[in-house]
Amino acid sequence: MNKEIPNGVTGLKNLTIYVPAMVRSGDTVTLSCHYDLEGLSLYTIQWFLEATEFYRYLPEREPPYSTFNVDGIHVNVSKSNAFDVTLVNVSRKLTGMYKCEVSAGSPTYHTLIERSSMEVVDAPKTGPMIEIAKEWISVGELLRVNCTTGNSKPASVITWKLNGHLVSRILCSMFPYL
Repeated sequence: MNKEIPNGVTGLKNLTIYVPAMVRSGDTVTLSCHYDLEGLSLYTIQWFLEATEFYRYLPEREPPYSTFNVDGIHVNVSKSNAFDVTLVNVSRKLTGMYKCEVSAGSPTYHTLIERSSMEVVDAPKTGPMIEIAKEWISVGELLRVNCTTGNSKPASVITWKLNGHLVSRILCSMFPYL
């Protein structure tokens, strides 16, 4: 049986995705997928991390959502719907490419896909600690200073300034946290 598309309706279009580029470990993150069905019904929304599906929304079902057991992904279903999926307590395991796949309903079942990547970072839990070898030094004397940051991934970037001016030459060793 071949159903005709109602006059003026062309189908699913204008799919846009919002995935934050970078978030901190432990954060709650909402990923969004917006689209124009142009009068057609929604068949399904599916969310994937890389090639693994973790959330599906089918408005014809009760409840309309399904979550899938994916290591490290915890979906807050009360804050997830046909446009948004909310992930709680994200970890570095969730760094990767996210995909939103939207399918219109009958008669077209037209499907659009958008992708975007997200990096989950471990930021230092404390501010940097600066140690100075001597409280006072004479003009021309070597100043020895050590800056230690908390563990982070990626490693912290340290910028030195003296009296508000960027210090361009520093002899130091950096041991980034892996």
